[in-house]
Amino acid sequence: MQANQFNEAVLDVLERSTIQDNLLYLPGQLGRDLYLKVKTTLEQIGGKWNSKKEAIQFPHNPTEAIQAMLDTGELSPKKKYQFFATPPGLAEWVMTYVNDLTSLRAPILEPHGGDGALIRAFWKDFPEHNVDTFEAWDLNREKLRQLRSDEGAIVNVLGEDFLAATPDEFGQYALILANPPFAKNQDVRHLRHMLRFVAPGGQLISILSTHWRFAGDSPSRSFRSLVDGLGRSVQIVDIPAGSFAESGTSVSTCLFIFNG
Repeated sequence: MQANQFNEAVLDVLERSTIQDNLLYLPGQLGRDLYLKVKTTLEQIGGKWNSKKEAIQFPHNPTEAIQAMLDTGELSPKKKYQFFATPPGLAEWVMTYVNDLTSLRAPILEPHGGDGALIRAFWKDFPEHNVDTFEAWDLNREKLRQLRSDEGAIVNVLGEDFLAATPDEFGQYALILANPPFAKNQDVRHLRHMLRFVAPGGQLISILSTHWRFAGDSPSRSFRSLVDGLGRSVQIVDIPAGSFAESGTSVSTCLFIFNG
C-alpha cells in the first residue's frame, strides 16, 4: 500500500472509531500493517493500547486532536506544530546557564511550552516560580495546565500564538527560556520577538538551529547583524550533534544566551 493510501486508510479508521471520555474504540479488527500505522499515529497524541478496555487510552479526551487530523488530513501533528521536544538531559544542561534567581518572585516566560521539558528542568532548581507560556498544540496546552512543581508553582497558558503577544499586554520577564520552531527561519523570527520581552538586566536563553550562522538568505543575514550588534551581551554555545535524535530530528543546534 502506498503512503498516501495508508494515510487515507488511517483517516477512515479514525472517522469510524468511537470516542468515550478518554478511550478510543477502533471500528473492528484491522490488518497488522494498518493497525501499526493507526497505533503509531495515535501514540503521537498520547494514545496507548489498554488491553483490559480493548481500546486506545489517552490522558485526556482526544476528540479535538482526532477531529483536527480528519479536517486537515495531517497525521503528524508534531510536524504540523514543529514540535520536537527538548530531551530531558539537554534541558537540564540548558539550566546550567541560568543566572541566579534567588531574589526573583515574578513568573518566567517559556514562549513555546511544548510538553514542558524546559519547565520541568527549571523547576528542579527553582520550584517556587510560576511559568507563563504560549502553546499552539491543544494536546500540549492541556499537559502544561496540569503541571505543578514540588512547591506548587504552576504554568499559566497565556495563549496559542506567542508572535501575536506584546510586552504592553503581558509585560517583560527577568528570564525567558525557549525552544522555538525551526522551519523556514521561524526560530530567528521568534527570537527577535523574545528580545522585546526581556526586562532590563534580564536573561534570554534559547535553543536555535545553526542555519542562521551560515545561510545566505535575508533573515539569516539580518539575524547575524543583530547578533553582532548585541556584542558581548550575547554568547553562542554549540549543542552536541545528535542531541535531538530521540525527538526525531538530526538538526544542528546551538544555544543563544542574552544577558540584558
